[in-house]
Amino acid sequence: MKTCKRLLSLLAAALFAACCLALPAAADGSAAANVRNSVVMILFYAEDDTGYVSNQGTGFFVGSEGENPQYIVTNYHVIENYVTLGGGTKDAYPNMFLYAFYDSNEYEELYIVDHDESKDIAILRLNEPTNKRVPVTLREPTDDLIGQTAYAVGYPGVADAAIETLSSYNVEDATVTTGNISRLLSEQGTGCRFIQTDTEFSGGSSGGPLTDENGAVIGVTTASIVEADGAKVAGFGYAVSTDEILPLLDQNNVTYDMASSFSLPVMPLVIAAGVFVVVIICVAVAAGSRRKKKAAAGTEPQPTPGPSPESGPAGSPALRSLNMQHNGLRMTVTAQGILVGRDPGVCQLVYQQGTPGVSGRHCMVAFDAASGDFIVTDLNSSYGTYLMSGQRLTPNTPCHLRAGDSFYVGDRANVLRTELG
Repeated sequence: MKTCKRLLSLLAAALFAACCLALPAAADGSAAANVRNSVVMILFYAEDDTGYVSNQGTGFFVGSEGENPQYIVTNYHVIENYVTLGGGTKDAYPNMFLYAFYDSNEYEELYIVDHDESKDIAILRLNEPTNKRVPVTLREPTDDLIGQTAYAVGYPGVADAAIETLSSYNVEDATVTTGNISRLLSEQGTGCRFIQTDTEFSGGSSGGPLTDENGAVIGVTTASIVEADGAKVAGFGYAVSTDEILPLLDQNNVTYDMASSFSLPVMPLVIAAGVFVVVIICVAVAAGSRRKKKAAAGTEPQPTPGPSPESGPAGSPALRSLNMQHNGLRMTVTAQGILVGRDPGVCQLVYQQGTPGVSGRHCMVAFDAASGDFIVTDLNSSYGTYLMSGQRLTPNTPCHLRAGDSFYVGDRANVLRTELG
């Protein structure tokens, strides 16, 4: 009798939970926040004897759910300089690269698949699929979205310039901003379809996804209207509609997933029936388990606690290069320090001749055993030594870093990381 009452109580609770699950959830931004797992920072850099040019943006992966993605959607203007300077051709500008950054320590080269300059969209690819991000779900915008909440996800440079942040361009560093969808429109002359929104986005977040309340991507953030003094006009941000992306993906045989536009009204009944069956099975298993425990009471030996883990010796201080030319090189750092640069005659960590942004004697890295700090000193280099936030170190002035911190010399391809162990 007690079992039956308990069963009825469990069934009532399960049916209530099933009905709650079947109701639409209020939008709280969590679905859009999950889209951060699909975005990467895109960096272009080129250099010659006269100087260098660089720009960054955001891109997002498309593909099939459950499969490692390989293709990225972004704005054309994010890669425009790369295309103009012959990227991907035999006539390419020297000392030039286009990378996707998963964080400051891990990145991969990007290749152009296709682009449409008039619609400001481009498709890029990695050499191989990656397991470091997941693909987004796409949705074609419709008029019922007008007035609803939209979310922009990306890596706006202004977010890192406002305060001294240690941005590493990983998943957690992507920003999520919210606003409303104002209207759907077509551009005069090109016919390109856009979404107007008051969602905040700025330079660096170009090419990132604009999502609906459920995290489905409805557009690619591309531009904001600005006044003559550079101030943005509130409420006039634009994203290229996914309607423009889909044909380009189809032309290049790139797979993608589309969001469902409806749900069946019988789902509450299906969920309730499933929960009912599960509860019956659980009650039966629990009853059998109680009988077995009573029969075996007092017969099972108690586990003997194992030895407590011992702490290992403290690790030695070291500096690791994350530039591909060093293949993970790790060098011990002493109190006297090691020199970093292109001059093999004096430097211990040596970059190849012609490495963009690296001087002959670029910087020194030492270790202070008393404080446990690594001391980084820029040696008045031409292109500077930088924290991952983009802050340039003052020449000949020591900067204290902790184990696990990263910095770069000249440009972001030359990342170095401090380590203990």
